[in-house]
Amino acid sequence: MPSSGNLTDEDSRAAVRRALGALTVVAPVGIVAADADGRSWYHNQRWEDFSGTTGPSLRGQPWYLAVHPDDVDDVAARWQAAGTQHGRFGSFRVVGADGTERRCVGETVPMVTRDGTVDGYLIVITDADAGGPAGGPALSGVQLLDVVLDRSHDIITILNPDGSWRWSSGAALRLIGHRADFDPATGIFPLLHPDDVDAARDAFARALAGEVAPDERFEIRLRSADGTWRYMEALIDSLVDDPAVRGIVVHARDVTERRQVLADLEASNRWLSGLIGGMQTGVVLEDEHRVVVLANQAFVDLFHLPFQPEEMEGRTLASVGLTADKMVVDPPEAGAVLSSIRAQPDPLSGVRVTLVDGRTLECDFVPMFVGDIYRGNLSAYRDVTHQALAEAEHQRLLVSERAENRRLAEMDAYRSESLAAVSHELRTPLTSIVGYTQLLRNMLEDSADGAGSADGAGGADGAGGDTKSEAAEEAAEEIEYLDAIVRNVDRLLRLAGDLVGLDSLESRALPLTLSAVDIPTALHRAEHTVAADTAAKRITVQLDLADGPPLSGDADRLAQLFENLLSNAVKFTPDGGHITLRAVPIPQGWEVEVTDTGIGIPEEDQDLLFSRFFRASNARTRGLPGTGLGLSVAKAIVDRHDGTIAIRSVVGVGTTVVVRLRNVADGDG
Repeated sequence: MPSSGNLTDEDSRAAVRRALGALTVVAPVGIVAADADGRSWYHNQRWEDFSGTTGPSLRGQPWYLAVHPDDVDDVAARWQAAGTQHGRFGSFRVVGADGTERRCVGETVPMVTRDGTVDGYLIVITDADAGGPAGGPALSGVQLLDVVLDRSHDIITILNPDGSWRWSSGAALRLIGHRADFDPATGIFPLLHPDDVDAARDAFARALAGEVAPDERFEIRLRSADGTWRYMEALIDSLVDDPAVRGIVVHARDVTERRQVLADLEASNRWLSGLIGGMQTGVVLEDEHRVVVLANQAFVDLFHLPFQPEEMEGRTLASVGLTADKMVVDPPEAGAVLSSIRAQPDPLSGVRVTLVDGRTLECDFVPMFVGDIYRGNLSAYRDVTHQALAEAEHQRLLVSERAENRRLAEMDAYRSESLAAVSHELRTPLTSIVGYTQLLRNMLEDSADGAGSADGAGGADGAGGDTKSEAAEEAAEEIEYLDAIVRNVDRLLRLAGDLVGLDSLESRALPLTLSAVDIPTALHRAEHTVAADTAAKRITVQLDLADGPPLSGDADRLAQLFENLLSNAVKFTPDGGHITLRAVPIPQGWEVEVTDTGIGIPEEDQDLLFSRFFRASNARTRGLPGTGLGLSVAKAIVDRHDGTIAIRSVVGVGTTVVVRLRNVADGDG
């Protein structure tokens, strides 16, 4: 319930008590809070020391009853006269508990409510007999002790032998919020946590019996004024036999924050231990003396140790046989790794070691430093035997593959050299054959022309004319034979050229001569190249060529590509068929389409069309000529121009070849 601001309200008075208790710490004066009639409802320990009275004897009574009996009436009159003012009302005498008489000076401070009404008074009492070097009051030894105790961080409490409370220092107010004059009928035990009461009573009984060592510490929970529990660490000193005390002195220090830190640390340790314990990786934590602080089950299992993880704690790895000399194949290398861990603060990871039992472990080492001082290391171990074997096999296969690649490269180079040599060796005699064949043909033509002329001149001689006519016919037939020889030799020359050209293109040994190629113009030229064949077969060719930018490519190779595609279309299109040639620009290149109404390609053959020497089954059965290299050469040229080539075909309907060409950069040739 919130305070009403009226000092008859207990909440308001409790707030004033806390404030005055705090004031007592810094001001060594007696303080009394009284209502408007002068009845005391609060006083501090200092006033009890001055007046020799106890708390219960002053509560609810006029405060001035605690002064010297001879001065009571005089102080009452003077206080009542000065009560409505702020100021001193004179001096008076008090008698301490030890019978010592001292002179004090009183001063009143009105306590005013929010509406200005005086609701009570503070009476501040100072020791007038004490003088100080600065003109202020000097403190006696007892008063000095009071100041020290009030400022102490320890709560000092004196209990009577029966357990009842006698006195507590001002720290009781600062640390737990209870007033210094707290006087529960049954002592301090009601302030303790219920679970700690029995232990506290036992400690109290042992202290009375003299069984508590001076440095024996007890931990108790004490309820603070706000209802929370504070952890206190206490020392108990029995001074029952000391005539100056005759009680039990309890020194208590608030360790709540320390306890919370320890609890948090313990929780973190439990969490860390649980985390490490559940890992499949073997983990061990060693201190700077190589003593095991923590190990998990995976570590114990990995090294086949006859211990539980907790039994490893306090031992060294060497003491359980885990040494480099006994465990690893290469002890010096393992020793060097351990030395490097202690020499630098950086962690090491992925260190492979081979054990004498054939297993391979992968290890991580994390050294722990406090400042520049080595405090131990965390090590993690994983069995990677299968992985290491797989990697070794992979490495072996990789070496074997590289050797095989070198062998294939050598074979490919030998093949290329062989093809070039064979082509060269073929071209020389074939060229010679073509030359001599052409010479023979010319001679036969001249002979045939001579025979024809002679036949016309000697027509009267019938027998001679018939003979010469027969000779001319024989010469014409021989010329046809020679033309067949030339055609086949030309075919062989083209085959040799295609083989070498295809090999060079595929191996990228043949550089491209780049220039700006006008694709529509190149297609017009290709169409003119096959014009004689299309005319002979009465095949119509439709050109659908869009305008566009030139293509960066090799003009000769692109001309060879387009001629190959058109030649194939003409070859496999029956008489009276139709061929469409379409070209459109695309981003960074051109798309060219050649569509015919030819015999088509069986579906089962289409995947092999770009293989060397492959010919579709229906082309072979129809006896159509060809080497099976045309599409291989076409694909090699397209690949060198960073393009793609695809074929769509239906038997009896026709074939469409789609080529996409890209601009070739200068460095790609």
